[in-house]
Amino acid sequence: MSAYSRYLVVILVTIGLAVLSDAILLQRSAIYLASGTAAVAAQGVALGAMFLGLSKLLYLAMRRATGALGDTLMRVSEGLQSVGIFLMLLFILQPASGLYMFLAAANQHPLMDGAMAAMDRSIGFNWPAVVEAANSSPLLASILVASYASVLYQVPLVLIFHASMESQARFFEFAATWVVALFITTTMSMLIPTAGAYSYYQPQASSYSHFTAFGGLAHLETLHQLRSLAPYEFTVSKLVGLISFPSFHTSLGILIVFALRRTLLFWPAVMVNAAMIAATIPEGGHHFMDVIGGAVVAVISIGLIRWVGKEANTERAQVSVI
Repeated sequence: MSAYSRYLVVILVTIGLAVLSDAILLQRSAIYLASGTAAVAAQGVALGAMFLGLSKLLYLAMRRATGALGDTLMRVSEGLQSVGIFLMLLFILQPASGLYMFLAAANQHPLMDGAMAAMDRSIGFNWPAVVEAANSSPLLASILVASYASVLYQVPLVLIFHASMESQARFFEFAATWVVALFITTTMSMLIPTAGAYSYYQPQASSYSHFTAFGGLAHLETLHQLRSLAPYEFTVSKLVGLISFPSFHTSLGILIVFALRRTLLFWPAVMVNAAMIAATIPEGGHHFMDVIGGAVVAVISIGLIRWVGKEANTERAQVSVI
């Protein structure tokens, strides 16, 4: 089995684990699904199928073309195939993982922000002082805010880059590390619930006036509503990130840099994501321990997916020898 196929299997298994977790947790939860949730997923799958259809048409045209035109059609065909498969999986993953995140947050286990803050202090990290220092420079704050938001654009750009470079293995390697990291992150957030540093420290607005603090504040109303265990309607269109520990922004930053290794985009990605990870403190409202946790999740995800790919390469080498 090729590395590309193995990565797909990992993604499918991880989505299956999320769906299974949803089915188990829903039985004892006050969360219920909004009508039309399945229809949204079906529409996304249909969109992915359209890309696959275009890929097939180009493949048929490629068979009649020669030279540079044939090579171009092959590259576009494989790129569309990757995008089509990913979209089909994404629109199943989104409601499954989003629901898992909400179900994981809907518990009354004591919040662990005090422990996170204590661990930060034990290594000399003073969260309020760091945020105030970053806020003292409007230019630095604006760079950090933009860097934090850049993850929304970086993920699709990495996928488009690998799709255009005719690299299905690298495309789905990144997708697999991302999906695995998301599942691990959500599971850890259920075991170690936190609300975030802004909720814990309750700083004066003037101390972070140059930050939006969107990542650190926007989720609190939903989080507290879920933790009250009152009935809650889950709607895909109203998804909001609820996880403080570990920091998924940190995980994604590392995964993006890893996905762009040995390409011209590697060093620009390093700079952008170093700033993005730094922004998880004042803009994302994460404890420093959240950042450490996110880095650990990224390393585990990369290690797992690299092992899967290495196993596939080993199998191919054995077959070639035989």
